[in-house]
Amino acid sequence: SRATCRLKIPSGAKVVVDGSNGKIEVEEPHYPLSINMANAKVGIRPDPKRHYNYDFELANGKIDKFESSDRADAINISVSLANGVISKT
Repeated sequence: SRATCRLKIPSGAKVVVDGSNGKIEVEEPHYPLSINMANAKVGIRPDPKRHYNYDFELANGKIDKFESSDRADAINISVSLANGVISKT
C-alpha cells in the first residue's frame, strides 16, 4: 500500500522522520530536519532566502551538490540513508 501526505510545518518546529522505505520531497524548509531511512529518494528544494547546514550520509547511491553555510542562523538538514538518492529539486 502507498500513502501520500502533504504537511505544513510551523516555524520553530523540528521534524524527525525515521522509516524503512520511501520517497520524501521537502520544499523550502524553514525548520531543522532529520531523515533516517534504509532505502529512500529524498528531494530537497532549498529556500534561496535561507541558509542551511547540510549533514548527509549515504552508503550506496547518489547525492547532488548542496552548499552548506557556517552561519549561526543556518538551518540544520540531516539525511542518513543506506541506499538511495538525495537530490536538489
